[in-house]
Amino acid sequence: MYKPEDITMLLMNESQIRSLIRRVILEAKKKKKRKTKKTASQRKAVKDLMLDKPFSTGGWPHGEDRGWLPDSDPVNVQVKDYLEDLGLL
Repeated sequence: MYKPEDITMLLMNESQIRSLIRRVILEAKKKKKRKTKKTASQRKAVKDLMLDKPFSTGGWPHGEDRGWLPDSDPVNVQVKDYLEDLGLL
């Protein structure tokens, strides 16, 4: 069965639907922008953990600084992204 809120959604005209979609898209863009901003303490933590500098992890010493896949990011970037995803940075 429909709830009262669902019935009002069904009675929206085209311009109301378009404005609702625009509002949802703008809110999604704002959320994306907030995620990319880093505070000074986050930048300091990356620098303190020396994740701002490339490093080699095993493999050939004279080889490139990259992950185990040929087209992957450098290891320091992978570690930094992982820690950010966990919320530790």
